[in-house]
Amino acid sequence: MAGTIQIFGYPGPVGEGGRQRAEGIKTFLMCENQNAISTVQVFEKEKGVSLHAHPTEDGYWLVLGGRAVFYTEGEDGQKQFVAELGRNQGVLVPAGTKYAFENPDDEPLEFLRVDFQVAVESQEPVYFARATWPRGSAGSE
Repeated sequence: MAGTIQIFGYPGPVGEGGRQRAEGIKTFLMCENQNAISTVQVFEKEKGVSLHAHPTEDGYWLVLGGRAVFYTEGEDGQKQFVAELGRNQGVLVPAGTKYAFENPDDEPLEFLRVDFQVAVESQEPVYFARATWPRGSAGSE
């Protein structure tokens, strides 16, 4: 069965239509279907996420503006540096891999984030981005 083509746009870091996830962190839903979801995430200076993993989602982040410092979990359980990314650079995080990132700059960090649902043996699918979208989202209401 064929899917529906979706058209979307991003209004910029201070544009209308996003949701405030936490102080200094805003998310804009771009599009979604049963297997993928895309958002633009905006992080103010020194904002980011702590080490965590998505057990059934591969995800990638492409920097649209600003800079990001990415980490993974080291053998000692502490954050281990992966890369510092600038505009038009990105990272792919496989399902189950712990990661963290932060915005080291004064300029807002803008990411295009795309998550893909993957099958993991003996693991129920957990579609984190859809589950945390407060009103549901365009494709699931």
